Amino acid sequence: MKINHPDVSTSTSSSSITSSYTIVSSPSLRWHYMTSYIKNNERDERVRDGVLEKVMEVRGEVEEEGVGVRREVEEEVKGLTEEIKREYDDKNELERDIVKCIEIANEGVFYWRCWERIKEME
Repeated sequence: MKINHPDVSTSTSSSSITSSYTIVSSPSLRWHYMTSYIKNNERDERVRDGVLEKVMEVRGEVEEEGVGVRREVEEEVKGLTEEIKREYDDKNELERDIVKCIEIANEGVFYWRCWERIKEME
């Protein structure tokens, strides 16, 4: 399957959606791959004609859910006690962990929920 995106010149012989989903780490490119795969899948009329519209609906739901989770994580991070903060000798390490938590909430929830819904529809 040739990947048609201006930022990528990768191609693969696999036609599975899993391969398309895991090739790239960039969130926008992963979303591009998932939707491109669905639009271009000539083997399965149901996928080509029905799933993309549902996935786009799911995307809106999941984005809302991701925002909620991200806010919860940000509140938890703000609520760290001084005692917990003191456990970090390196303040840069603390900051990295905080950023990592927020990234997980932002990206992980969104893509995992989209992936679950796509698998349910197959």
